[in-house]
Amino acid sequence: MMLKNVFAVVLINLLIIVKVSDELQLSSDRTWDQNGITVAGNANGSGGSSLHSLSQPTGIVILDDDDDDDVLYVSDCLNDRIVVVQLGVTNDVFTIGSGYGSAPTEFARPSDVFIIDAALYINDAQNLRVKRTSLNGSNPTIVLNYTGALNSPTFLYVDKNNGIYLSETNGHRIVYFPVNSSYSSVVAGTGTPGANTNQLYTPYGFFVTDNGTLYIADSFNHRILKWLSGASSGTVVAGNGTAGASLSQLSVPTDVIVDDNEQIYICEHGNSRITRWKPNSQFGECIAACTGTFGVTATELYNPISLAFDRYGSIYVSDYGNNRAQKFQIVLHNISFNQPKFSTCTTWKSHATTSVNRSYVGTTPYSLFIDTNNMIYVSEYAYSRVQVWLENITTPAKNISGGLSYPYSVFVTDNGDVYVDNGVSNDRVDKWTINKTSSVPAMYVQSRCRGLFVDIYENIYCSMDLEHRVVKRWCTDGPNVTKTIAGNGSAGALAHMLKGPTGIFVDVNTNLYVADCYNNRIQFFLSGKLNATTIAGSGAPATISLTCPTDIKLDADGYLFIVDSQNNRIVRSRSLGFECIVGCSSGAGSTSNKLNQPTTISFDSFGNLFVTDLINNRVQKFLLTNENCSVSYNQPKFCLNASWNSNATTFLDSKVIGSEPQDIFIDTNDTAYLVSRVSGDIFITSKDGNNTLLLNISVGSKIRYSLFVANNKDVYVDDGAVDGSVDRWIFNTTRVVTSMNVTSLCYDLFIDIDDVLYCSNDNQHQVVKTLLESNSSTVTIAAGNGTQGSESNMLFFPRGIFVDMNRNLYVADCGNNRVQKYSSNQLNGITIVGTGSNHSTILSCPAGIVLDENDYLFIVDSNNNRIIGSSSDGFRCIVGCSAVAGSAADELNSPQQISFDSYGNLFVTDSDNDRVQKFLLDPNSCDNTVLSTTTKQTSLYSTELPTTASVSTSTICDMLRPCQYNGSCYAGNNTQYGYICTCLSDFNGSECQYDQRLCKPNTCWNNGVCNETSNSTVLCSCQMGWMGIYCEEKLDYCQNVTCENNGVCRKLLLGYRCECLGNSYSGHHCEFTDGKTVLYQRIAKSFAYIAIIAMSLVALFVVFMDILKYCFGIDLADRDLPRRNKVKKRRAPVILRFVYIDSVRS
Repeated sequence: MMLKNVFAVVLINLLIIVKVSDELQLSSDRTWDQNGITVAGNANGSGGSSLHSLSQPTGIVILDDDDDDDVLYVSDCLNDRIVVVQLGVTNDVFTIGSGYGSAPTEFARPSDVFIIDAALYINDAQNLRVKRTSLNGSNPTIVLNYTGALNSPTFLYVDKNNGIYLSETNGHRIVYFPVNSSYSSVVAGTGTPGANTNQLYTPYGFFVTDNGTLYIADSFNHRILKWLSGASSGTVVAGNGTAGASLSQLSVPTDVIVDDNEQIYICEHGNSRITRWKPNSQFGECIAACTGTFGVTATELYNPISLAFDRYGSIYVSDYGNNRAQKFQIVLHNISFNQPKFSTCTTWKSHATTSVNRSYVGTTPYSLFIDTNNMIYVSEYAYSRVQVWLENITTPAKNISGGLSYPYSVFVTDNGDVYVDNGVSNDRVDKWTINKTSSVPAMYVQSRCRGLFVDIYENIYCSMDLEHRVVKRWCTDGPNVTKTIAGNGSAGALAHMLKGPTGIFVDVNTNLYVADCYNNRIQFFLSGKLNATTIAGSGAPATISLTCPTDIKLDADGYLFIVDSQNNRIVRSRSLGFECIVGCSSGAGSTSNKLNQPTTISFDSFGNLFVTDLINNRVQKFLLTNENCSVSYNQPKFCLNASWNSNATTFLDSKVIGSEPQDIFIDTNDTAYLVSRVSGDIFITSKDGNNTLLLNISVGSKIRYSLFVANNKDVYVDDGAVDGSVDRWIFNTTRVVTSMNVTSLCYDLFIDIDDVLYCSNDNQHQVVKTLLESNSSTVTIAAGNGTQGSESNMLFFPRGIFVDMNRNLYVADCGNNRVQKYSSNQLNGITIVGTGSNHSTILSCPAGIVLDENDYLFIVDSNNNRIIGSSSDGFRCIVGCSAVAGSAADELNSPQQISFDSYGNLFVTDSDNDRVQKFLLDPNSCDNTVLSTTTKQTSLYSTELPTTASVSTSTICDMLRPCQYNGSCYAGNNTQYGYICTCLSDFNGSECQYDQRLCKPNTCWNNGVCNETSNSTVLCSCQMGWMGIYCEEKLDYCQNVTCENNGVCRKLLLGYRCECLGNSYSGHHCEFTDGKTVLYQRIAKSFAYIAIIAMSLVALFVVFMDILKYCFGIDLADRDLPRRNKVKKRRAPVILRFVYIDSVRS
C-alpha cells in the first residue's frame, strides 16, 4: 500500500508512536547500530528545497500503521512545509503545505508536528497558530491562534481531550490550552529564565505521561526536569546543570522521551548525540552518535533537535545541522533456536532414543524448546513448571515454577529470558529474566497460549486455540497492549479465520506461520496481513494430508517441518513436495519408531530432531544419519587439458557379453554393470574387467536398453519394450518389483538426488519421471510433448539423459542432432550443442551424455563414432577422433553410452563392435607447463574439433586438481587417493567439496547482501524493489493500491503509477477531477434530483387520493361524475340511418 492510501485504513485501525508513556517499552539492554541511515534529506548534509531535500528540519513524529510501513512526518522549517516519508519505501515522499504564507494551506516556519486520533497537528510558528489537518494534509483547520499571547512556542503536545501543550521557548515556560479555548494556563516555569527548580531557561521538547507528569528538556540549564501534574516545581532527573560532554552532563538538550520503564532518552543539541538515562541514575550512556564529534558521516550528528521511536524501537533523529533525518536501527536479537541447513537427502534414524521420560516430565509434556547452546526446556503441564536440561545430561539443571499454572508453551530468547504460558488460570505470559527467581508479566491474554514465539524485534506472539486467533504484543508496548494478527475470534476455515491454532513460527521478515489444528492445515500470513494462504494440508492441493497439525518449524532454507499430531508423525517439505521423516509407520504406539500424539518439535545444533511425545509422556530424540546428497556414479573433476590415451584396451568383448552391448554403469566402488540389448542379460564385473564377470544375470530373451544402479545397490532395468515397465532388482535378493509403468522402451534411465526415476522414451519422443518413494508407478512428463519435432518443447527420438545436482535435465536428442537442457521442472528446453545452438559443433545422433564435477559435458556422438567433451574453451574430440567407423584400438563403431570410473578412465559401449572399450586418462596431461600440438581431422559429418597430445611431468595434484574452494593439494602415495587436501576454514570433505559457509555467493538473490546474524543464521539485506527471506520476491507496489475513478495501477521498478482515464482525472491516485467534469457531474445530478422529486410528488399525490377515498370516503372523481352525466343528457341524440344499395342490377 503506497503512502496516500495508508490514510483511509489508518482512520479505522490506528496506533501512533508519540510521546505517551505506555506506547514505548524497551529493555535496558537494548542497543542501536551506530551507523545511521538517512531516511529524509540528503546524506551528505546539503540542504535544499527539492522533494527529497530538507532545510533545517525540527520536529518529527512517526505514524505507526500496523497494516503497513511506518510513516515519518518532518517539520521542514526553512522550506515552510511538512515532508512525509513512507519508511518502507523511502523514495515515496510527498509534502504538505503550498509554501510560505498565512493562507490555510501555507506555513511560516513550522516547528513541530504531532499525531493523535488520525489527525496531524502542526505548530505554524511564525503564523502564531496551531493547525490541524488530515494525515494526508487535506482539510486544514486553525485550532489555536496564540497571537500576542506567547513568545516563540516551539514544541507541542496534544492530549486525549484535544488540549494543546506548547513549550514557550523564549517565554521560559510550558503552557496548556484547553480544547477550543484561546486562554492558556502555565503548567511549568515562571516565565522568568533561571536555574531554580521552579524555573526554566529556553525549554524545547517535553514529554507528557498519562497522568500529566511532564519531562522537560530545559535546554540552557542543560538538564531534564520531571514536573508532576499540578506541582509548582520540578525535580532534576538527568544532567547536573552544567554544559559538558561527560556522561554526567548534558549540553543543550532539546528533546526527551521516557519509556514505560522510566528510562529517559535525550537529544543533546550541543553534544550532537543521543543518550539514555536509567531511573535514579547520576550518569547517562550514549546510545547513538557516540563519536564525541559532530559531523556528516553515518556515525555522527550535527546539532540534532528532535527524536522519535518507531514500533520496533529504532531511533529517528531530526539532524538539524545536517538538513536530514537519521535512523539508528535497533540491534536485533539473534535467533535463539537452531535452524539447521539440511539437504534434500538428509535423513534421521527411524528409531529414537528417549531423551527425557515420565519420571522427569510427568504426564503431558506439551512444549519443547532447545536453544543454540543445546539447553532443553520442557513445559510440564501436569507439574505446572518448566524443566531445563543440558543435552545428554539426565539431571535437570533447574526448574521454573513460581506462580505458574498448567503451562502449555515456552520460548527462550538469545539473552536467556524465558517466556512461559500462564494463561490457564492467570491470563498472562510470564517472563523469567536470566538468573532471576521470580517473573514479571510480559503479556496479558484471554486464555492459554498453545504456541509462543518471540521474534528478533522482541515482539511476543501467542496462539490462543480456544479463542481461534493469534495475538501480538509489540516490543515497544506495555504488557496489556495486544493486537489480533491472525484469526477473527470465530472458528472457521476462511482465509481470515482459524480453528484451534496451536504451534506458530515467525520468520525474520515477521511473516507468520500457524498450525491450524482443527482445519488440518498450515496457514501463512504475510507480515501485517489478516488473510492467509494455505501452504500445506486441507485447501492446499498437491501438498500433503494433515490431521490436526500442532507445531511448525522452518529450517535455514525456509522448508517446513510439521508435527502431524493425529497421524503420529513428523513431515517436512522439500523442493519436490512433502515427505514423512519420523513416525512413518502407520498408527500410534510406544515403541522407539512410533509416536502417540506428538505436540512440538525442536532441533539441536547438530540437526538431531526432538519431539514431545504427549501420550507416551516422553521426549524422543531422532538422530541425524545422512546429511549430504551422495550419488552412485562417478563424476571426476578434470583439468582443462585432461586427455585420454587414444588407443583403448578392450574391457569386455563378445565372448563374454555377446552382441551389441547397450548401456554401462560404473558405481563409486568401480563395479561395472552392463546390459546387452539383444539378450537382455545383465553383466557385473570388477574395475579390472579382463573379460571376467562377477555375476551374469540371465532373464531369457528380452530386449533391454538401459540400467541404473542406486546408492543402495538396487538395479533398475528397462523392460519397456516387452512388459511396459522399469524393474527394480533388489540387492542381495531374488525379488524384482515394478518401479515405473511406461509405454515403450527406456533408451536410458537416471535417478536424481531426490530419488526421482527418469526414463527416456525413445519411441514416444519424451522423457518421463516418477518419484520412487511415492510408491506409485505412474509417471509425469519431464521433457517432450509426445510428438516428434524440433521446437523447444519437443524431442525426436531422445536417448541418453543426465540430471545434475540442481535438477536440470540434459537430453541427447538423437533425431534432432542436438543436446537439450531443461531447467528444473521446465518443459521448454535450451539447445546447448548441436543443431540450433550457438556452437559450431555438428552432432549426428547423440546417444549418451554425462557431466563431470565441473558440469562439463561428455557426449557420445554415435553416428560420428566419437566421444566429444566440453570445457571453458568449448568442445573438442576426446576419443574416436578419426570420425571413421572401425574396429581398431583407436576407433569406434556406433558407440551408445559412456561411464567414468573413480580414476577418470572412460568406458564406452562400442555396440557394433560387440565390445566395451576402456580409454585410460593420461596422468601427464594436466601439467601446468603442458606442451601441446593440435591436429585436426574433418569428416563429412563434423566440424573441426581439436585433439591434444601432451608431454609433461606432473603430479596427481596437477592432473586432477581435486581440492575445491582453494584448498591445497599434497601428493602422497600412502594416502587413499594418492593425495590429501588441506581445506580453508568453513570447508571440509576429502576434497574440500562441502561448503559450510552460512553466506554463500548465491544465498541472497538479486544482489542482496548476506549477513551472518549468528553461528547458524543469516539475514539477507535486500536491494530496493526486492523482499523475501532470500530477496527472491519482487515487491508488488500495486498490491492493495486503489487507483480511484477506474484508474489502472502500473508497477514500476521501484514504485507504481496510477494511469488515469482520459484527461478528466489526475493526481497520484487519480483522485482529482477537473472542473469541467465536476460541472457535468453536478448538472447530471441536478437533473436526476429533479426527476426524483417529480416522481416522488406524483407518488405522493396518488397516495393522498387513495387516503381520501379509502380512509375518509371522499372521492373527488365521483363528486364530478353527476355533473358529467348531466352534460351528457343535454346533448341531442345522434341518429344514424344506413341505406343498403345493391350495385348489381338484374
